[in-house]
Amino acid sequence: MTALEMYREDLAVRRDAENRTPRQEYFIRLRDTLHQELAVDGRSEFLEEMISGCTGAALPALEFAVLRECFAAIVDGRRMKDASQHVPHILRGPDAPLTWAEMEKHPGFRVDDAQMPEMLLRLRNISWQLVSARDQTPAVMAERAVSREIAGLRAVNRALEEDNRALRTERDELLERVTVLEEGVITRQLQNKIDARRYQMESDLAAEMALKRAQAEQEMHSALMQAAQQEQQGREAARREAMQEDARRAAACAAHTRELLETLDERLQEYRKRLAEADYHFLAQAYAGLLATTSRETPALVGQAQAHGADEQFLQQLAAFSAQLNVQMNRMEQALLQLGLQVVSPEAGSGFDSQQHSPANATGSDGPAQEQEIASVETPGMQTIDADGQASTLLRPVVRTRRRSAAYMSDEQ
Repeated sequence: MTALEMYREDLAVRRDAENRTPRQEYFIRLRDTLHQELAVDGRSEFLEEMISGCTGAALPALEFAVLRECFAAIVDGRRMKDASQHVPHILRGPDAPLTWAEMEKHPGFRVDDAQMPEMLLRLRNISWQLVSARDQTPAVMAERAVSREIAGLRAVNRALEEDNRALRTERDELLERVTVLEEGVITRQLQNKIDARRYQMESDLAAEMALKRAQAEQEMHSALMQAAQQEQQGREAARREAMQEDARRAAACAAHTRELLETLDERLQEYRKRLAEADYHFLAQAYAGLLATTSRETPALVGQAQAHGADEQFLQQLAAFSAQLNVQMNRMEQALLQLGLQVVSPEAGSGFDSQQHSPANATGSDGPAQEQEIASVETPGMQTIDADGQASTLLRPVVRTRRRSAAYMSDEQ
């Protein structure tokens, strides 16, 4: 019984509780039959009727569950759900599956799913494609070739049997003639010749049949061997193609990995540079302030000591302290160079650049930046030197500015 016949038979007695099949048994039989039809034949009259009846209308609950089960098994490749206690794919409420006892009470329950028409069309197309692909595999083609060879052998055997029947008829006629001759004037010598001829003909016929049978067996064996070789070649070609695809994917993955590592390395270098600048900024400020203080205060201290009449010994000690302080400051500057930091102290009289210098006494009466020049350096600046020798400003020097002289400005113009 087909799935369509089962559906129509159940539909006729669905509302008769005494004569209808239990809902669980009907569901399992209909599900298995429909799955068998789609898996073997690639089509089902029941599926076609459900497709035509599903446009704009709800489906019966059990038929809906059967179609969803077959869709999950054939299209999605999943295992069918357990139908021992609840109706698969049917919910009575959130997280509340419908039981078989409730289904027995409401056999006419229907389900409306907007995605069902598209799912049924996909189920029909994929079932047919799977069966078509299966019928076109090398094994099936080889089986068909063997079937054709067997049919040819059977035709040969039928022809040989017809020849045998003709020869037997001829033999029987000869026997009848021999019998007639024996009853007449035939001699014993003629009878022996006739028997020898008969035996020779039978031996030739048996040898011819054996030769044809051996040839047919050899042809069938060759066809089987050729089909097996073609199947093996197909498998080898598929394996080589899969290996080439794996190699291409591995090469693409390696290229993406290299690009990612290069990007990460660039980002890491950038982050390291930013972290180094942030870490060194306070150190640069401290050293620049210390250098400005020592450069400004030490000469003033020596001058004040001389102005206040300090003795020669104190002046010598003060000079020695100034020399040691200069040595230590030079050592610190060398240590900063080891860290990639270089002290920047512009010369007095050089042009003022608002992008590289910070004015210490900027007022609203000052002229344009291009008309200013550096009068003195309050605090030196600091630059960072990377591995390629490129310098970038970490701390701008603080300078005092003045207007350039008219003669100097006219020379530049």
